[in-house]
Amino acid sequence: KAKKDVDFNRPAEYMKSEISSHGPYYIVEQKARFATTMGGLVTDGKLNVVRQDGSTIGNLYAAGELVGGTMGDDSPAGANVGWALTSGKFAADRIADQIK
Repeated sequence: KAKKDVDFNRPAEYMKSEISSHGPYYIVEQKARFATTMGGLVTDGKLNVVRQDGSTIGNLYAAGELVGGTMGDDSPAGANVGWALTSGKFAADRIADQIK
């Protein structure tokens, strides 16, 4: 009613109508977002980047969303976080092995 959000200082343009006079209720605007890349580089089982001819590029590894096809054609919320961590660790281990 006051067109002022004292708790979160949200702009009045997002407060279009009163929902109820009871409770504390907050309106959060949500929009469809797709922040995941579903394409990417082809890798082998050790995360070496693979050329179009099937050969690997020496000492070039990919991890996380950079690796294509990991999640198929969709990505469950939060799934890429786990993949980024585990594939990053796996690629780092391969790099450490190469340095030795």
